[in-house]
Amino acid sequence: RQQLIRMNSGSIISDLLSVASFHFSTEYNHIGCFATDSGPPMISLENNDPVLDGDYSTRENSVLKCLNAARRKGKKMFALKSRGECLSSSDDHLDVEAAYEESVECVNDKGGVNAMNVYIIKGKL
Repeated sequence: RQQLIRMNSGSIISDLLSVASFHFSTEYNHIGCFATDSGPPMISLENNDPVLDGDYSTRENSVLKCLNAARRKGKKMFALKSRGECLSSSDDHLDVEAAYEESVECVNDKGGVNAMNVYIIKGKL
């Protein structure tokens, strides 16, 4: 890590943000876009975790914040629907592709109308 922080890109802050972005992006896999009503219900994590701040449709870093909220609840998967509402499965279905129908309605990794982007959290919780 010390080597990464010493990179000569002009600013220690930008170097740290690059390292942080890389670290976070390796913590989950994006599985795809699926219809919300085609499989087991997903439970909203909104209003249950302080990291899920403000209106979800305008929240910055929605995927990372939902990841952290789901991880703290001990979940193995999470999803974003309707422009960013954070969800998680009550039974942690890991065979998402068999449980839900694919959709093309997701926008910007934040789901869409009757659609959700689904992510699997890597590693042990």
